[in-house]
Amino acid sequence: MLAGAPAAAGPRGSCVTVATDGSANFTTIQAAVDAVPAGNATPFVIKIKPGVYRGQVIVPADRPHVALRGPGRDPSQVVIVDDRVSGTPKPDGGTWGMSGSATAVDGAGFSARNLTFANDFDESAHPEITARPLTPRPRRAPRAAPAPASADQETLALRATRRWVKLVVAS
Repeated sequence: MLAGAPAAAGPRGSCVTVATDGSANFTTIQAAVDAVPAGNATPFVIKIKPGVYRGQVIVPADRPHVALRGPGRDPSQVVIVDDRVSGTPKPDGGTWGMSGSATAVDGAGFSARNLTFANDFDESAHPEITARPLTPRPRRAPRAAPAPASADQETLALRATRRWVKLVVAS
């Protein structure tokens, strides 16, 4: 399969696959999210092959109905991780606010299954960053499957009005 190949469309929506080794449509989750058509009206499934996916993932408001899916039932096979919190310096100057969460969702109808959201920011290594927003709280919604969040703050920002995620906060 070629990187960046178009999504396979079906009666229930479109589907692409992400793999870090280049064996799928995309090598990053963000590139797959960016491929979702603006104003998408049907589910757009992003299947994620096992691996650790480092980098911020943002699902913008104009990309609704995004579904992130890890394989099988073991959420530890797919880890989406970043290391930023509110107050972390941006590359182009200034600092991140809540939009600096490791994964931020603004698109309505978002769902995630069989994967782990993580933020491995090391607070003890950065005493200069004093902003300490609330830690992730478990959220429940119909049709949700466990999606662990492993971090102490700003791991997953769910800002969309409708999402299908049940967080299992791991310590």
